Amino acid sequence: MASSTRQTIEILNNIVVYTNRYVGMILYIISNIGNLLSLMIFLKKSWRKNVCIFYFLNCILINLLYTNSTMLGTVLSFGFNINPADSNVIICKIHYYLSYLFATLSPNVFVCASIDRLLISSRY
Repeated sequence: MASSTRQTIEILNNIVVYTNRYVGMILYIISNIGNLLSLMIFLKKSWRKNVCIFYFLNCILINLLYTNSTMLGTVLSFGFNINPADSNVIICKIHYYLSYLFATLSPNVFVCASIDRLLISSRY
């Protein structure tokens, strides 16, 4: 009984490691490509006339920062057992702060864009 439980736990741990290693890296690469393509599209001169582009560009930059800090840190930590936050307390605190900041900042930018559009479209 104990042997089968250990094997089950080991199998589940390996699933987490390999999922983070392969799927996480694929998502990391696709996310960076998608954000960079969106950035290139929204930086064109024809798009700059729109007022909401400012908010979308901010959101794209925040998503790029989130992808390259939090997502990469998660893939390295769980997929490859490389945790840069273990070596220094300051890096650990900065990593968790940036993770929380970038995860919550992107939806707030969309809320600001919605409020901006509401105020622009109102009569008074």
